[in-house]
Amino acid sequence: MHRLGRGALHPANIFRASARGMQVKVNKPKPGEWYPIRFCKPYPLPVGLHPDDLVTVTGFEHGYYRVRNKADCEFTLFMLSVQTGYVYELDGEWLEPDDPRILTFHKNKADQADSIPDRL
Repeated sequence: MHRLGRGALHPANIFRASARGMQVKVNKPKPGEWYPIRFCKPYPLPVGLHPDDLVTVTGFEHGYYRVRNKADCEFTLFMLSVQTGYVYELDGEWLEPDDPRILTFHKNKADQADSIPDRL
């Protein structure tokens, strides 16, 4: 499924990526998938929805999703209230969060942060 070039997980390649940084963007919702919702200031959840309820996206209106809950009621939610997850750009390719290259990148960033001495 994932195409790994020779040496793609080599620490030197990951370090170059971490020196450059990484882009992150909100994943587009997939039709028929169910997503949890959250309260997102200053956009309160409509009456009848609560944080962590599951909804499916039925449409999009400039900055808002039309959603349906398990009780088949329709609502309009601010798009960041629907937790669709994230995708990450590494070396010009958009990757899912469970891609081995992304996991290695995050692990190396955490290791680098642990090795930085505390300063007063």
